[in-house]
Amino acid sequence: MNNNDTSNTENISVFEPINIGGIKQWISIKGQNIKSPIILFLHGGPGSPLIPVVNHYNSILEKHFILVQWEQRGSGKTYNKSIEKNTMTIDQFISDLHEVIAFLKNKFGKEKVYIIGHSWGSALGMLYINKYPNDCYAYIGTGQAINLNEAEKISYEYAFQMALKDNNKKAIKELKQIGSPPYSGKNDKIIFKKYTTQRKWLTEFGGQFYDKKNKNVGMKLLMSFKEYSFIEKMKYMKGLKFSQTTVGKEYLNLNLFNEVKKVDIPIYFLIGKMDYTTPFELVQKYYDFVQAPYKEIIWFEKSSHSPIFEEPDKFNDILINKILKDTVTR
Repeated sequence: MNNNDTSNTENISVFEPINIGGIKQWISIKGQNIKSPIILFLHGGPGSPLIPVVNHYNSILEKHFILVQWEQRGSGKTYNKSIEKNTMTIDQFISDLHEVIAFLKNKFGKEKVYIIGHSWGSALGMLYINKYPNDCYAYIGTGQAINLNEAEKISYEYAFQMALKDNNKKAIKELKQIGSPPYSGKNDKIIFKKYTTQRKWLTEFGGQFYDKKNKNVGMKLLMSFKEYSFIEKMKYMKGLKFSQTTVGKEYLNLNLFNEVKKVDIPIYFLIGKMDYTTPFELVQKYYDFVQAPYKEIIWFEKSSHSPIFEEPDKFNDILINKILKDTVTR
């Protein structure tokens, strides 16, 4: 993309690669007014871009922001089997993110951006604002990751107790077989299988999606997403597995109670009341712990891990009519 290609237009809609961290990484930029502030969405996973989902449920944001979605190293269209595993580190992702933000600030002549982090992306977001606070107006975390080892234990226990309550013999058997995390095994494939088994039952019992019908939303929208070729749609799952078995290992040892005790910008946590993927109780404890010039936690009563599409109208309204207005006037 040409850094000067916005000079004669008031809107923008592109989905193209840029050179970040020595490789081509894809970003989507959509906005109805290039003078609007930039809001950068950091997807979860690792390895789970949500461009089709965000485009479907949160397109109203384009009226008020330049909405940017970045398909991270190893994810979506950015996934490439030539990406070296030793580059899949949190430090490298933070470095990549710094380059993405520098590119956006230069392209649009902005001093700062807003960051939304979801799940794994919320861990990146908190680490980033801790290191580069001057890049951001505010941070918004949803499905906020805090202490991953503790989170996995809480998630497992919730799923197991719900299996007992429902007398779901298959769930009880499978959850007993994998045991409580941290998971171990002879190879990454076995560990990944245990993780996905736990998530399967967590989803069944409402800890990942408040309404189970939402569990297929992402895949349905991905399959109909015209910006992905058929081959890229098939590669999506390869990128997810690659990311989970590389940087995912380091992610599982993250603990924000140790890593980020204080930040210098406003932070907002938009949290599902039934989230047992990144458990809401840990978010509440961290919210009480972390120091910030301004902080607020907003609860979504009919959401689990993803208020961004489980309660999109409320989510969008808070971004536009609360956070944007608050940070402009603060």
